[in-house]
Amino acid sequence: MNIEQRMQQLRDLAKQRAKSKAQKEYLEHFRKSQLAILKKEYAVVKDGAKFMYPSSASQDDQARADHRYLETLTGLKIATEEYEYMNWELKIAEMGAGLWQTKQANERAERKGYGA
Repeated sequence: MNIEQRMQQLRDLAKQRAKSKAQKEYLEHFRKSQLAILKKEYAVVKDGAKFMYPSSASQDDQARADHRYLETLTGLKIATEEYEYMNWELKIAEMGAGLWQTKQANERAERKGYGA
């Protein structure tokens, strides 16, 4: 693989990592909004003809048990996994570039040592 191909690979990995980071950040913030929306939904419960106002802790429990909140958490889990994977892919590619540089430097030093 030539240098330009390697650089393009690093650019592509960096772009993928940035997208996965953006998705992770979005879902982290959306999770907070989703919880607030659900707590608001559970703030008033109609029981026949009267309205009941559950405690804040009860609203929180109900909101966190709601399938929509759990789906948000699943999405956050997937986004975090993708981000971590892309982060390590980029680090590994950078390490490979560093190893290639070291190899090239060693070869130059060896050629110089033999007067080539």
